[in-house]
Amino acid sequence: MLKYLVFIMVYFNTSLLFANDVIDEINHLLTGMYELETWVDGDVSYKYPDVAGTLSITNGQIGFTLDNRINKTKTVKVIAWGDYHFSDDTFHYQYSDWKVLIVSDGEERVNDTSPWEGYRTYDLKLEEGVLLLSANNGNQTWRLDEANLIYTDREWGEDKRFAQRIWKRISK
Repeated sequence: MLKYLVFIMVYFNTSLLFANDVIDEINHLLTGMYELETWVDGDVSYKYPDVAGTLSITNGQIGFTLDNRINKTKTVKVIAWGDYHFSDDTFHYQYSDWKVLIVSDGEERVNDTSPWEGYRTYDLKLEEGVLLLSANNGNQTWRLDEANLIYTDREWGEDKRFAQRIWKRISK
């Protein structure tokens, strides 16, 4: 009986250590500062100075900035921040504060309504040093590794077109 009890205790403790290693690896790949490098809408690709942005994910907090000058007569600036949490198989985040400034033809409009309410939920999978997040039947994905965060949406916007944002990791 003692032999079985020792076996169960060793197995349980080993499982906990492995689970902590997985959580640590997920946190390592998720946490960072990112700079927007490429913005793809459909089959058109944009880079700085047409688009610029930052993304910060650390210690349960997420922050996002965007400066979109794709349309030369309209500039869109976004600042958002909120929180996130994750387990070994799910990732949840929300923006609790969202501000959009649109400057068009000399007029400024401000919108402080978040594009969604509550948390966005993603299935989370760790595969050989790559963190994969997937939502909405795989239409929205994040792929994070040591160098990049690649956000892909196969049904973005009102016309549900392909969109991709490539963020370069600027912190280690």
